[in-house]
Amino acid sequence: MLQLRAELNGYTEALHKEYPFGISLYDAIIHYQSTDGEPCFDIPQSYLDTLNKETFSEWKEAVETLVRTANACGHPYQHPLSGISIAEYSSAIKEEAAQLLSTFIDLLSTIQPKLSVFPTLLKDTDMYPTRMDFQTTADIVRKVLDIPELTPGLLTASSLSETLDEYREVSARGRKRDEIKATVETGFTKEILEINATQMLAEWNRVSAQWFLPRYFGQKKIKKAINLYAFEACQTGSRQAPAPPNHPLSGRSGIRPETR
Repeated sequence: MLQLRAELNGYTEALHKEYPFGISLYDAIIHYQSTDGEPCFDIPQSYLDTLNKETFSEWKEAVETLVRTANACGHPYQHPLSGISIAEYSSAIKEEAAQLLSTFIDLLSTIQPKLSVFPTLLKDTDMYPTRMDFQTTADIVRKVLDIPELTPGLLTASSLSETLDEYREVSARGRKRDEIKATVETGFTKEILEINATQMLAEWNRVSAQWFLPRYFGQKKIKKAINLYAFEACQTGSRQAPAPPNHPLSGRSGIRPETR
């Protein structure tokens, strides 16, 4: 029994023996069992042979600092500076980065107060200062800037939804205007669009109601004025003679292109 007790005491002393770095084998086993997962790295034996309390304390403080930093900033792969990839560092790069960050912060400070405009324009839509919402806002602004002939009054209308039908009608008329303009320009130069067509049409209808000679010379005078812009000469037709269906002035007067 005495021999067995002496042997057990030897194991106990070896288990609780404190090594130069201040940890016993028993302490090491307890700490190891309290950790979750596999060890992250292995410490070379050469480091352990020369390890003392001061060095161990420095290691412990460094690990605790790393843990606190990771808890504050998140996982290293989500670090705020993870998007920066530079192969070298210098004071000039540091100053440039500081200037860019300052400019970016000023830009954000300018943009954030203006975000309240978008919920007003886009009812039932909340805007938050997040990267996704900033990207959405930028896409909306690009789409708005691509709209031709967009006026500030249209953009800032207080009851835009109530006047939507009116804007649709205006848009349809604008498209029709462009179609008519393109058709006119197939038979005339662009300068034809600058003449007083209302006055000329009224004069045409007035002389067309007269007898032969006044009607002839009156229509000839108007025809001569239009021929200045026509790709092909026009001739005077009979009273209220309709123009060909595809002619730009069809339905407007009795002027028709001259057939040769």
